[in-house]
Amino acid sequence: ASWSPDSEWIAFSRTTMGHKEDVFIVPADGGEAVNVTLHPNDDFQPQWSDDGKRLSYASRTDEGQYMLKYAWLTRDDYWKTDDEREEDREAFEEAASDSIDVEVRIDFDGLNDRVHTVATMRGYYDFYAATPSGHHYAFKSGSLGRDNLWIVDWRGNRLTQVSEGGSDPRELTWNDDGTTCHYIDGGVLRSVSIDPGSSSVSGHGVLGFSVPMTVDVFAERRQM
Repeated sequence: ASWSPDSEWIAFSRTTMGHKEDVFIVPADGGEAVNVTLHPNDDFQPQWSDDGKRLSYASRTDEGQYMLKYAWLTRDDYWKTDDEREEDREAFEEAASDSIDVEVRIDFDGLNDRVHTVATMRGYYDFYAATPSGHHYAFKSGSLGRDNLWIVDWRGNRLTQVSEGGSDPRELTWNDDGTTCHYIDGGVLRSVSIDPGSSSVSGHGVLGFSVPMTVDVFAERRQM
């Protein structure tokens, strides 16, 4: 489940037809849950953008197609130009710096018609990670053979494989400013950084850590 930025709504997925799920939105204080995907694919993992204008989710078919999608929550935002959306984003970031709260508005009528498909790849029931702004997505796909990490921008224009050799990335997460994605690869913590403006990869990293551990040798011997 995912809480809206203003904590007034909850988005979640549940099975509606056999094993397949749909995404629903329900008021946080209770009420009727509205199905906002309404199609036979398996739709799951809803996530709100931090400005409350879009709801992202993953969608898959039994044949192995994996799609990243988002829906514009209001008709007004859906019909805006890219320049108008950029102005809205700048206004949101300025308001956020002044600690002005977000108010989420939803036009449920026709919401399923305001869905944009970001990318379609090979994949199954795999979880993605979106930056807080929802402008970049990281996900696992085996479209070129073995599973690797991919990153794409919200318009679907910059689709890039960012790991090699069948990394099988898991536990994907972005930092707060949406510049670095962290993931686990074979038990190793790794990271990939991007330039949010150009969506180009700016670096890879391995995250080391240490944990103090005390071994009670006498207790171990008693267990033998």
